[in-house]
Amino acid sequence: MRSALLKRFGGWIGSWSGPVEMAEGREGVMQLDITPIFDGDALEVSALMVDSTGQVLMARGIGFWSLERDGRVCCVIYGGRIGFTELQEAPDDPDVLALSGPLGDGRTLTVLYSQHDGGLQMTSSTSEGYKGSVSVRNIGQLRRRAESESPPA
Repeated sequence: MRSALLKRFGGWIGSWSGPVEMAEGREGVMQLDITPIFDGDALEVSALMVDSTGQVLMARGIGFWSLERDGRVCCVIYGGRIGFTELQEAPDDPDVLALSGPLGDGRTLTVLYSQHDGGLQMTSSTSEGYKGSVSVRNIGQLRRRAESESPPA
């Protein structure tokens, strides 16, 4: 029997890659790997972003998704640029996974995932306070990576 997490996100399992735009205007390539662990009771989500030459690491992070008792996704992540944090699923469009939580410096990180036209869209942003500024950190339209493709350097 498939876990509730796999029933919901089973179509996202695998390796995804595509162009990404960072907050500073830098462009690069993202690889996102989503792997079931613990018999599908959790998902390991690993992201790597390199510049368009594939030579310079721009960002890297790893996280684990599981379900809370109420069925919402809980995510713990560590990112080289943001440190460690826990994100909770926020109510949103049923076709969008919206995760949000506090960063160590008082800002809030929000990450949105949605699937469109066979691709996986990922957007992340940080915000400061109730009326503070919002900074979109990266936007990526990812496509499923073929088994024969090599990941970014």
